[in-house]
Amino acid sequence: MASNTNVTPTSQVISETWAEAAVAISLVALRIITQAKLVGIRHLHKDDFLMMIALSLFLVMAGMAHVVSTHGDNSNLTEEWRININPAEAARKVIGSKCFVVGHVTYTGTIWTMKLCMVYFLERITRGLPAAHFIKPVIALVVGTWLVEFLVIMCTCRPFNQNWQLNPNPGPICNHESPIWYLVQVVLNIFTDAVIICIPMPMIFTAKISFYKKLHLIILLGASVFVMVAATLRVMFVFKNADPATPAIWGVRECVVAIFVTNAPQIRPLFTKKMWTGGYMDNELTHTYPGGSVELGSRAYSSTQHSYKNEYGSGKKSDTDTSSTEQIIRQPEPIADVPDFAPQYGILVKQTIDIESVEDTMGENKRRGLEFGERNV
Repeated sequence: MASNTNVTPTSQVISETWAEAAVAISLVALRIITQAKLVGIRHLHKDDFLMMIALSLFLVMAGMAHVVSTHGDNSNLTEEWRININPAEAARKVIGSKCFVVGHVTYTGTIWTMKLCMVYFLERITRGLPAAHFIKPVIALVVGTWLVEFLVIMCTCRPFNQNWQLNPNPGPICNHESPIWYLVQVVLNIFTDAVIICIPMPMIFTAKISFYKKLHLIILLGASVFVMVAATLRVMFVFKNADPATPAIWGVRECVVAIFVTNAPQIRPLFTKKMWTGGYMDNELTHTYPGGSVELGSRAYSSTQHSYKNEYGSGKKSDTDTSSTEQIIRQPEPIADVPDFAPQYGILVKQTIDIESVEDTMGENKRRGLEFGERNV
């Protein structure tokens, strides 16, 4: 067998793989805990369930990386070794090669499922804004590019069983060094990430918040740049190093970075004081307007306020409270649907419509107009 100059020790690959798998499980668990506390386990969103699917795919990929690291695959073998192969060793290489194909499929499934998670999260942030028009096309783009990637994996090496063939040599496009796999993957991966990042940026740049808060949101929502860097490094190291463990461990690393980036906005409220003191759990959502304040949703109200009771816990919040959340402020505009008042994710979209009190001919005080106030996303 040909010598590898930069072979990663198997024990190191296995240890890192499962350590990073533990990190991924912890991040997703923190996400679910945060969402369960904020909105209740029955009110989890589509992206929460997609994240569970992504984690399942990632754990399968981690298992495949383990096997590939211990068994090897059908690449980087001399012709002499292929001819004089030991049957037991050949069986191990075949298993490793099959696991590599499964690992590559689950790798793309993990990454692209997390892209969908981020898009559905942005769907709530942009609801009622011009950027919302881009959500469905971007979802179609993500699904379409994943389908292209899947077809490349399935159709590049024909017949398909040559992906684990040892003798004769199936050629470079039927092993882990296949340039077609990696070039298509890195181009589509970076392109889709760049498109997703562009969705919230105009909203952040035009938001009426401090520069520090804008920077914070840019980092929080634009952290997919780190995934793009990890994807590029993965391809570079695969072409540089013939060791089959290299693409396996770099795939695990990239997925862990993507899991962190995708879950960071949702986990953030868990590490704020108000999460544990009731500040996020509002029975009374108080909002201001010229001439007084109004608390949304009650059947009974005075000339200055009425109260809104919801199902999410206890506490009180005002429009000016930003100690535990980042607020994206936009100009007043008509709202097409009733917003979700459940505090989520620590990002608020706030809209104010003036309310005035009028007295009808029967002497009853009536409210004219409506204030939707903060929408938590």
